[in-house]
Amino acid sequence: MTKLKLGLKWAIILEQDEPFNSNIADVFVLDLFETPASLVKSLKDQGKTVIAYFSAGSFEPWRPDAKLYSKADIGKKMKGWDEYWVNISSYKIRDIIKSRIYMAHVKGFDGVDFDNVDLYQQKSGFGFCETTNISFLGSIAGQAHDFGLVCGLKNCPELAAYLVGDFDFSINEQASEYNEQNEYYFFTKFGKPVIEIEYKKPSKATIDKAKKLKYELLYYPSENLKANFVRY
Repeated sequence: MTKLKLGLKWAIILEQDEPFNSNIADVFVLDLFETPASLVKSLKDQGKTVIAYFSAGSFEPWRPDAKLYSKADIGKKMKGWDEYWVNISSYKIRDIIKSRIYMAHVKGFDGVDFDNVDLYQQKSGFGFCETTNISFLGSIAGQAHDFGLVCGLKNCPELAAYLVGDFDFSINEQASEYNEQNEYYFFTKFGKPVIEIEYKKPSKATIDKAKKLKYELLYYPSENLKANFVRY
């Protein structure tokens, strides 16, 4: 299993309008479905770590495995996105997630980045509590490790302290904007990377605090997460 450490440069590129410069980062987070195995291999041959992004907690109608989702497991529409929350307690949903983790393994990725996993905070239509969410996250983290992949906790500030032992890194969005920067310190305390993404240009106070907490702070002008980001 890949060993991650603090101080590595990360790049999260989920939309690629054109080829990106591989020298911009040590660790790349790329879309599981859109990224060919040849690109994964090319980056790894250059000594890069490559993480597969996919949404574990939502239904995306355009994905090639969309037909595997049953209507009963699809909940309310996500605000601002053409996606729908899913029933994370469903064995069918767990099987889909496991098959995606296996796909990441087969393509040669080093790890997985599970998105949209904070259903306890959302109006999903299923009413999940923190306990159910913690159990779900621990389960899919274990599946990733079974395939020899590292895995990241996405957002979930209230759960970070409970799940730091299950996950290998943390990616959070708008932690400064929502006054949640301190919540992810449990990860860097144990030598596990924290990547803080901000969609508003960070203030000096935000930058200074990220440095103090040993976070990798990335500013993206768009939530589409292209290669035009700024690292602080």
